[in-house]
Amino acid sequence: MIEINTKEFRNLVFDINSNKPSLKSSKPVILDFYAEWCMPCKAISKTLNELSLEFDEFEFYKINSEESYELTEYFKIKNLPTLILIPTEGEIKVLNGNVPKSKLIEAFNNTFNKISI
Repeated sequence: MIEINTKEFRNLVFDINSNKPSLKSSKPVILDFYAEWCMPCKAISKTLNELSLEFDEFEFYKINSEESYELTEYFKIKNLPTLILIPTEGEIKVLNGNVPKSKLIEAFNNTFNKISI
């Protein structure tokens, strides 16, 4: 799992200032919006680190919601932790809270259409 800021997000994922944002990655992207003080964020971070090692078909990124305010505002983050699932095609999905690993895998399956467990 890689921590990125707004500038790196624009280079790796998509330009939020574009009229028609286009995913730059050939892989689906999972964004973990967190804050240092957030205990549920720390808990889900461990799970996401495990999943990032298990599922190399996705790009996993951590975004500090307090340092990358422009991204926090763009994605309308109101709760922490918030996960944004961005498929290569289709609709973006948002998950809030410390979601259990089994529910994360289920959400990945529903959003990205095929994952082996």
